[in-house]
Amino acid sequence: MSKSVLVSASLLFLALALSACTEPGVCLEQSQAACRCPGGVPGVSRCSSGTWGACQCVLSTDVEWPDVPDLEPELDTEDAEETTLLAYRYVRISDLSMTVTSPSGGADMDALLLDTGETTYFADQVEYFRHGGGYQGAELEAILGPPDAFAAYPDVSRCNIERGFLSLGGLGGEVIIRLAGPLKAGDTLTLLEVGNCNYGSGIAISDEYQVTISHSPSLGGNWFMLGNGRGPESSFIIPPLP
Repeated sequence: MSKSVLVSASLLFLALALSACTEPGVCLEQSQAACRCPGGVPGVSRCSSGTWGACQCVLSTDVEWPDVPDLEPELDTEDAEETTLLAYRYVRISDLSMTVTSPSGGADMDALLLDTGETTYFADQVEYFRHGGGYQGAELEAILGPPDAFAAYPDVSRCNIERGFLSLGGLGGEVIIRLAGPLKAGDTLTLLEVGNCNYGSGIAISDEYQVTISHSPSLGGNWFMLGNGRGPESSFIIPPLP
């Protein structure tokens, strides 16, 4: 062998465990390479007759061997933060209805639901809001959490306008919300707008709006188009995202 294993005088025993963790391949005679054995124990593989041998795992701690690189490095804090920042969690709803001046005019948004197949997430924070008619007294929290006006959801035939909704105020109005969980390909994003539903005294007017998503709430960021919707319910299957 090209390099001997050094054992201290106080070493009582040296146990070698054989493992097939090193892939076979052509090698130079008498060469050796670092490898990993089951459980992540470092070891050494030696070349014999042009083929790498099994990984020899030394079970003593008083032994000198070549440095063995980590096979599965853990995600550091910076990488984890970057992954979180790149998650698509922001939904931008832009009112496409005609311009109005009424505080309750335009698209009246009740709630957003993200169905992952395993759980349902709702909006948990409003990042930005602009009322198309300039009204400043909007109740932003009305769009957060589970449906309010559509309390009997998934039944959207009836709506209770007294329970609350967020009016975008017509063309030019928009809101950016953050979802409690990330949007992923295959998930279903559903938006509820108080329109085309029976509110007791008649049928609510349905207004059109546009839906885009992003991994940042910045108005000047990159927004991915999902499409247009209108009340009472519009759903979008999330496609593969850039």
